Amino acid sequence: MYQLTASLTPHGSFQALRCLNKYAAAGVGVGISEYNANWMNDYGLLVMPVFATARLHLRPNTRYMPFVYGSVGYGKPLFRNSHPKNTDWAKGGAFLDGGIGVQKHTRHNLAFTLSMSARYQAFEHQYMASTAIWGLRQTVWGQSQQLIGWSATPTIAWYTFARPAVNVGIIF
Repeated sequence: MYQLTASLTPHGSFQALRCLNKYAAAGVGVGISEYNANWMNDYGLLVMPVFATARLHLRPNTRYMPFVYGSVGYGKPLFRNSHPKNTDWAKGGAFLDGGIGVQKHTRHNLAFTLSMSARYQAFEHQYMASTAIWGLRQTVWGQSQQLIGWSATPTIAWYTFARPAVNVGIIF
């Protein structure tokens, strides 16, 4: 079975699941998520998680089938709207997603899902922190400060995003 999922948070994914028995399914997936934070200024961070997922059906073969699921993988960050000479780069990190949901069958090969989950994404961000260098300048009226130049220091920081998500999906 295949599942397309969209989230009320900026996230979407495609999963290929295989039913192991009437209670369990496992598979792989790929998605795209967007994260924004104050330090990102005018651009956000796009992350492409690649993950393994497992699902446990609590009451199989019912019209409304409750389930629990979990996903573990790696999220590869991609900056967007950055300047071509930008020195920012990001290194990926762990992607975790787990939650509960319900699956409603409509036909033999079609079902809809509604789920709630907690999503976690970690990554490393390196950027050049700029600092102004000021000097004194002698003028006719006395001394004044003048911008002499800029100093750039490479800075590395680890960030983690954890957020709740409400997801809707279609299984075909």
